[in-house]
Amino acid sequence: MPLVSELVYLALPMGTAHGWGVCGRYITRELARLAPVRLITDRLEARLVGDELELVALQALLAPAELQAQGRGSSSIIRSFNVSSTPA
Repeated sequence: MPLVSELVYLALPMGTAHGWGVCGRYITRELARLAPVRLITDRLEARLVGDELELVALQALLAPAELQAQGRGSSSIIRSFNVSSTPA
């Protein structure tokens, strides 16, 4: 269950080898556990994310096509938000 109700847009690259591509995959998946997330990325293919199951999970988070086109060429952006603690 998400801890934050505000929609978060992430503009991150995807990859499996090293650097921001790997970070983009993990950051997107982990933030999606805390808040509603929409992913803006230049490419999303099975070879860039490692396997078909991860591809399906990330495809479910993709932002609408018109936002994808606007996001190309921009730098990586993560919108900050406060995560409230849940009662024990």
